[in-house]
Amino acid sequence: MENLDTDFIKMVANGVGVIEPQPQEETGSNGFISATDLINREVDEIECLVEPILPRSGVVATGGASDTGKSALLRQLGVCVCTGKDFIGFPVNSIHKSAIYVSTEDDEMAISFLMRKQNRDFQLHPDELLDLKFIFNSENLLVNLDEILKETPADLVVIDCFTDIYGRSMNQANEVRTFLNQFSQLSNKHQCLVMFLHHTGKKKENDYPSKHNLLGSQAFEAKMRAVFELRDDLADDSKKHLCIVKGNYLPADFKKESYVLEFTDNLTFRNTGDRCVFDMLVKNDDSKKERNEKIVSMVKAGMTYSQIAEETGIKSRGTISKIVNNYNGFQTFPKETNGNSKETLPF
Repeated sequence: MENLDTDFIKMVANGVGVIEPQPQEETGSNGFISATDLINREVDEIECLVEPILPRSGVVATGGASDTGKSALLRQLGVCVCTGKDFIGFPVNSIHKSAIYVSTEDDEMAISFLMRKQNRDFQLHPDELLDLKFIFNSENLLVNLDEILKETPADLVVIDCFTDIYGRSMNQANEVRTFLNQFSQLSNKHQCLVMFLHHTGKKKENDYPSKHNLLGSQAFEAKMRAVFELRDDLADDSKKHLCIVKGNYLPADFKKESYVLEFTDNLTFRNTGDRCVFDMLVKNDDSKKERNEKIVSMVKAGMTYSQIAEETGIKSRGTISKIVNNYNGFQTFPKETNGNSKETLPF
């Protein structure tokens, strides 16, 4: 493995730049922190920027196939961070109400058009978004971000997209990890969240949602504290599925079912209140067929959707209703109401 100094030189040569490593908190002459000290800090929950799905700081990623709306979703996240409004139904805990969006794929004209289009739904006065800042030049990006964050602290930095600023082999785990460590240091230094937009591998949208669907080395997803995968609905073009495929501090039930989002003509997202088990997003999956047949047999046996949800581990009774109603040749049973209602944008 190349030493760290050599990797830093490579980054500078590639126009990324480096920031100086920050000294760790001093707790003793030997530089370690005892378990006693850590326990006595009484940290009972992880601070979140978006409660509870995104931590206050660290590096995270949103992936997906082309043209699924990833950039639109992350621009909406930036808007919510700056306004303090909920993000697709999740509370936002902004401190600075400021975000930085690095756009390597869309230029100023394109972003102007896209933001105006999204704002038809947001209905915000332009002055309300003064603290959502866009960067279109990724040369010496780390150094520039460090300087900007010193002057004007931000809650969120979005990098759209990772492969454009990395520019080397995604399969070299040591290079990927060293590169990401620099952004992790940036996040820790300025206590902001760094969100990377990334792509999934070819035809991975037909596979089970997974952190392993991201392009390149496993080192990328391993460094992330959270990974989202955004997917198209298999039947409805107006629906998207936000799948949390990695969340270091989230309970397992967050990572078994997607959050079903309505994608508007103005490129904004609304949480429908529905969830969908991951295997319903996979085409021609044998395990899905077996699961569906089991659920239908439970309904025929007189079990309620609530009982089936508890038995199968599916949290959303709406998902069970869809499975039953879509089952070939099965007569629809009366639905239970699940208390969900369609949400509107919080603007």
